[in-house]
Amino acid sequence: MCLIIIAYQTHPKYKAIIAFNRDELHKRPTLPLNFWDETPSILGGRDLIGKGSWFAISSNGRIGFITNYRDFNIPQKTNAPSRGLLVSNFLKSENSTQHYLETIKRNGADYNGFNLVVGDLNQISYYSNLENEVKKIPAGIHAISNHLLNTPWPKVVDSKKMLKEVISNDSFKVEDIFSILANQEIKPDSLLPQTGLTLELERKVSSNFILDKTYGTRSSSIVLIDYNNKVDFHERTFDSKANVTHNKHKTIVLD
Repeated sequence: MCLIIIAYQTHPKYKAIIAFNRDELHKRPTLPLNFWDETPSILGGRDLIGKGSWFAISSNGRIGFITNYRDFNIPQKTNAPSRGLLVSNFLKSENSTQHYLETIKRNGADYNGFNLVVGDLNQISYYSNLENEVKKIPAGIHAISNHLLNTPWPKVVDSKKMLKEVISNDSFKVEDIFSILANQEIKPDSLLPQTGLTLELERKVSSNFILDKTYGTRSSSIVLIDYNNKVDFHERTFDSKANVTHNKHKTIVLD
């Protein structure tokens, strides 16, 4: 169950620092970080079933990322559209962020629960179809797991603190952020949410990095965007035993 940590307009060198763990079934076919064949201006991973993405950026400065909303007490739609398309469609769109999200808002009930962050070089915005409100994300450190923006689940609270500490050192290393994403600490039972999972599963998905032979952390991604609009996009993908299968780094300068 995914984790996004964002430091937005809080660092002297980087306007945005974004760290993302994608948790998914290990058997779901996926392409790792790369420029897309049919849309070479888009850089990101690719879901080969839904054809969308969980985290991607385009050379014209548009960015998007998404997590699922986890509450199995809410009935799931069996024929709902792929939520990953909300990211890829935004990157391909010429509409403003606000216009795009207002359009999604009108049709948000068609999808299973999601948290979507999209934007450009000047502003990023957030929309969840559970909350049904478009919000501009202010400067600061934010995080999303599988509830709403900054919901104080233990992994969200701890990850925000860890990222704040790491980037307080202006010369931090990318490895310092990967260490946050790699944290496998199981949170105390008293702090776990109740989302319809068994206690055993709530424990397992409470860590930043989820290790499991069926469902777990498939990739860890880090994007650094400096004030000259240079982007460093790092991604590591993993097998079910947490062995690294790809270790990629791409650099682009946004238009």
